[in-house]
Amino acid sequence: LLYFGFARCPDICPSEMVKVGQVLDTLKKDYPHLAGNIKPIFVSVDPARDSLKALKEYAKDFHPEYIFLTGSPEQVQQMAKKYR
Repeated sequence: LLYFGFARCPDICPSEMVKVGQVLDTLKKDYPHLAGNIKPIFVSVDPARDSLKALKEYAKDFHPEYIFLTGSPEQVQQMAKKYR
C-alpha cells in the first residue's frame, strides 16, 4: 500500500496515515491471513527536506508497520510518475 506525502504536511498526510493504520489494525484483527500481506509504504515527495533522520522522527507518530522511503529527487519523481 503506497502513500506519497511529506513529513511537513500539516493536515492531510497525518490524518490519512492514521486512517491507514486503523485499517491495518482492523485487518489484523478480522482478517489476519490478509493483514500479513499488506505493508504500508510512505514515499516522501520532498527528498530535499525529508532526510532519513527526519522520516524516522516523523514515523514515531504513526502505525509501526509503516515503511518510510525517500531517494534522490530524480528517483522520487520517477516513482511518483509510475503511480499516478
